[in-house]
Order: sequence, then C-alpha cells, then structure tokens
Amino acid sequence: MLNFTSNLKIYLFKEKNKVSFSVKISDSLVTEYFFTIDEFNEFISSWDKPQGINAVYSGVHWSVLHKTTTARPEAGSANYVRLTANKNGIGMHHRVDYLDMLNVKKDYFYQQNNKMYWD
Repeated sequence: MLNFTSNLKIYLFKEKNKVSFSVKISDSLVTEYFFTIDEFNEFISSWDKPQGINAVYSGVHWSVLHKTTTARPEAGSANYVRLTANKNGIGMHHRVDYLDMLNVKKDYFYQQNNKMYWD
C-alpha cells in the first residue's frame, strides 16, 4: 500500500478551474475538498489574517483561524491553524501545523506559475 505522506496537499487544475485540497487524517485516509480557482485564491490569501475565514466555498462552509494559544483555561502558547469544514450538517475539524499551511500557499503559487504534469 502507498501511504499518504503530506499533511496537506493541493492540485491546481487550471483548465478545469478547480483546486483539490487534501487534509491527511492518517497514513491511509485523507479528506478532499474542492474549490474554484477564485475561491481558493481568496482562501489562500485570507487564512492567516487576524479575522481568518468564515465563508462558503463550493457549497462547504469554512471557518479557518490561525491560533496562537491553546484552549482555556490553560491558554498556553501554540501555532496551528484550525480548519473547520461543514456541509449538510456534517463537519470536519482539523488542526494543522502553521508551517504546513505556509507550504500549501507556496505550492499553490508554484503550481499557478508552472506547467504541471497533469496540465
């Protein structure tokens, strides 16, 4: 079996106007979400802003926030991104490393400006 290795992965399909965004759950399971290119442009440029994201993309409600403290009452130092995706009363709540999100942003801009083998 081929395991998933990346915590977060994107594929930009330019001709289909679609972005596939995957979040690793385990070595053998990921959740995959789809965005239009315009939606993902907004998503990738807003996730690290102080207000985060509270928006609907391709029928999925997203709440995304960069967290710098843990939950109360401890409220210790932290550096992660909370990704919450809800659709039809079912939600997925992910906590991902801040650096993983930065790498997704970097990878997205690379894919935008280079020809990929799936193009």
